[in-house]
Amino acid sequence: MSFHHAFSVRQDNDIIPRHLPESYDCFFFRIRVSYMLEQPNHNLAVVNSFNQSVGIPRDLFVDDQDFVYLLLSSNFRIAKANLPPDIIEEIINQVSNFGESLMNDACNAHKVLAILVDIRNTTLQQPDENQDEAIDRVNRAIQEPRREEVIAFRPRPRPPAYKSPIQALEKTTLLDFDSSSLKECAICLEKLSVGLEIVGMPCSHIYHGDCIVRWLQRSNLCPLCRFPMPC
Repeated sequence: MSFHHAFSVRQDNDIIPRHLPESYDCFFFRIRVSYMLEQPNHNLAVVNSFNQSVGIPRDLFVDDQDFVYLLLSSNFRIAKANLPPDIIEEIINQVSNFGESLMNDACNAHKVLAILVDIRNTTLQQPDENQDEAIDRVNRAIQEPRREEVIAFRPRPRPPAYKSPIQALEKTTLLDFDSSSLKECAICLEKLSVGLEIVGMPCSHIYHGDCIVRWLQRSNLCPLCRFPMPC
């Protein structure tokens, strides 16, 4: 199926979660992918859409350029967007450049920098199909992305941590904490709720168990302080 791809990268403070302190020194990314059907009368109908968000500390954005790609391809499931490699590369370059420009602005010191990546994939309704048939065709295309092209484009990630150190990470239940302290998982930026099982790194930083396990399968470094796990 042939899609016309368009995207925009912009700052959007409306996407920042309410529980996240304004002074939190990080990036918050949201990618929004929409599949559009252009009808014979040139009206656009949204067939399907999805979005996903993730936050990362600023120093990680600066120090690890490969991570920007891993962020988009893994956390945002960009492969599902049926994007050719040249479009993916263009998006990543724009996100990288835009993020750097935001950090270089003195007005943005010690605050959340929210970036919205809006991707629109549009296809034409064919003369010999009705709207329902066209929608079915688009939905089938969504389920069969060009994964092999995306994988071929992926740069070399940092080595993952060994499986045994990951399994040996300390698991505990969050009982209570000072409400004035920051208690969000730095990977997904969701709250670490009291009573929830959490996982602690040797450097004492804590995360949701699923979040840190997925992270360490791609990189052996703590997301916050870069503490290296065995690899």
